[in-house]
Amino acid sequence: MKVTPLRDLFAFRLAYSGKAVHRISRSCGQQAFFEGHVHALNTLGGVPAGQVRYDNLTPAVKGGLPQPLAGGEPALDQLP
Repeated sequence: MKVTPLRDLFAFRLAYSGKAVHRISRSCGQQAFFEGHVHALNTLGGVPAGQVRYDNLTPAVKGGLPQPLAGGEPALDQLP
């Protein structure tokens, strides 16, 4: 049995209070990025007031979502 190590860390920290939530995953793609946000916001009890600032979004947007059609929505057969 091949074991794939957990290797990517999602870190979410509130600037004012310093509260932080961390999540380790097997990938650093958009799905892990969104799941990290859902986990962090549920753990912290909601969406922070004010701005959310990001650092190093390259891993999260590297793969990208399917390209939208002319109407702006991705084709159903392109969705993961």
